[in-house]
Amino acid sequence: MKKTYTNKKSVIMIVITMFLSTVTAWAENPSVKYISRECDDNYQVVEKSLSVSNYTILDGTDASKEIYLEDDAWYVVKDYEVKYSRIIVNHPNCHLILTDDAQLEAQICIPVNHTLTIYAQEGGLGRIIAHGLKNQPGIGGLDGQMGVLNIEGCYVIATGGECAAGIGGGFFGENNGLDGGIVNIYGGKVKAYGGRFGAGIGGAQNGNGGEVYIYGGNIYAGGGEDAAGIGSGENKSENSINGGTVMIYGGSVFADGRGWGAGIGAGEDAEGANVKVYGGIVEARAGGCVAVKNGGAFGSMAGENHLGTLTISDAMTVFSGSTPQNIEREFPGGERVTACYNHPYTRIEVRAAAAKGMTFCDENETTGISKMEDVKSLEPKAEVWYSLNGARLTEKPTTPGIYICNGKKIAIR
Repeated sequence: MKKTYTNKKSVIMIVITMFLSTVTAWAENPSVKYISRECDDNYQVVEKSLSVSNYTILDGTDASKEIYLEDDAWYVVKDYEVKYSRIIVNHPNCHLILTDDAQLEAQICIPVNHTLTIYAQEGGLGRIIAHGLKNQPGIGGLDGQMGVLNIEGCYVIATGGECAAGIGGGFFGENNGLDGGIVNIYGGKVKAYGGRFGAGIGGAQNGNGGEVYIYGGNIYAGGGEDAAGIGSGENKSENSINGGTVMIYGGSVFADGRGWGAGIGAGEDAEGANVKVYGGIVEARAGGCVAVKNGGAFGSMAGENHLGTLTISDAMTVFSGSTPQNIEREFPGGERVTACYNHPYTRIEVRAAAAKGMTFCDENETTGISKMEDVKSLEPKAEVWYSLNGARLTEKPTTPGIYICNGKKIAIR
């Protein structure tokens, strides 16, 4: 065997140089704080203030440039006018933090079997503006079904291109609308607008709704022509499609269908969704064509056997009518599900809050508490305090402002 000679001094110098370069790279990235949100066993949103120092800064200003998130790592946007044509998640697990001064404009692509988690700082002022090109979602899959999107904060505005969802599936041919993937929303503010025939959150034209889980935050989802606000797009294919799964545990949600689309459920000629509402404030409005035919804010216009399923916690109450301004009445007990299927507009909320005359308006600019109690027993037995954005407080607040205690607005002076 031929012997080789190693210069030990050279090896030591290389190691020292590598170490110093690593330290320098870290030193150039001061620690960035962010808020992490997750649910405990009782579906309460738990917030944690954390920080990260090993990350990559996204600071591009070329709106024609496409970039890839390659590593199982952290990415941070600090500047206000950061622009790319497209950001593609190219690793199974990526994290993106927007500081309170940041704004990112880019289409975001999350392929199947990939996950992107979006965080904000304490102020929650960071903003993402995502526009999809024709047949492509603002945030969604890349030539296929979307993977997993976790929104734990910031302000997300996503608009789909023609035939695509705002957040969810894209459109790739007559019988190839793509499903919505998996969307988990824990906090922040989300506005999702479907392109023509695409859902606000969910499927593209001819695409199923996917899985949507909402635990907190303030969400408005507007469907495109003949599509659901949350659920499926319009179906003009030979396939049977449905609105997917929609589970709401908290937050304020306004789902707005268009034309033949339900607020939550099916687009035209599709089947309804599997919907469960355990908390929060949920408003759903069907499109104008559904209203004319006396259809419902939930479900489908494809017939009674295609409505999907709807489960409402016993702690929730239902108000239904023709419009938000024309509520027919409160529907108790066994009437609640039928009311959701038979009225163009429905509001579902925690019964304790309903009794206190809380106010609501369009595009989800609602005031109310997020669902923070155990879904098995939402009636409070002691004082439970929340901020107006739905964050549960550990004790009675002392800082002046408007708060919510046991479903009632309270002014602390």
